[in-house]
Amino acid sequence: MEDLRIGVLGLGLRASLAKAAHRPGMGSVVAAICDTILRAARDTGTRLYVGHNMRHKGVIGEPKTVWVRHFVSYGGDYCFKDWHAERERTTGLLLQKAAHDLDVVHWPAGGYTERVNAFGDLMVYGDLPRRAPDTPRPEGWLREFDIAHKVPEALGTHGGADHHIIAEFCRFVREGGQTDTSPVAARMSVAAGYMATLSLRNGGTPYEVPSLDPELVAYFDGGQTRI
Repeated sequence: MEDLRIGVLGLGLRASLAKAAHRPGMGSVVAAICDTILRAARDTGTRLYVGHNMRHKGVIGEPKTVWVRHFVSYGGDYCFKDWHAERERTTGLLLQKAAHDLDVVHWPAGGYTERVNAFGDLMVYGDLPRRAPDTPRPEGWLREFDIAHKVPEALGTHGGADHHIIAEFCRFVREGGQTDTSPVAARMSVAAGYMATLSLRNGGTPYEVPSLDPELVAYFDGGQTRI
């Protein structure tokens, strides 16, 4: 997948990524993949856009502390019981799913994670069988209600953020300029998520999050314009 992304940038095609990288690998390797993608965009002058949908709604005051609670909800079907839960297919949910949450931590805090430690367990879903794609839910899974009004789900919109992402991406491709999302922020979320995964799997051992080349930071923070 990363080779495809770099190849697209090499062809001079505008690219929009859901996240910078999420394949299995060592922490330094995963961060290096992100750095390679950023360098490819810088070296080719190709505009790179990251679709972090959580940046496209909401106004808050001055943050004092940041705490993200990710409720399972439908994630029990889409993350904990399918390929996301298999280590041979993805690094782990702290990267694959929580990269967006980490970005939302970094964004209002005005900085990036420098050191991580994490604790967790597979006590809920670890021993359960995996759900095959499109498997019907078992009978009786809905609770009984006196009155039930079913509201159709808004499919594929990320809570209404997708049209903002597409509009911003199209504007960025045509005109350039600053965007609400950031390839640098995406890379830092990936790096923090992977190092947290290492900590989780090594008894909560703290890990330093690898920094990004200041030259790349300056390039992307400056609107991806080469001088």
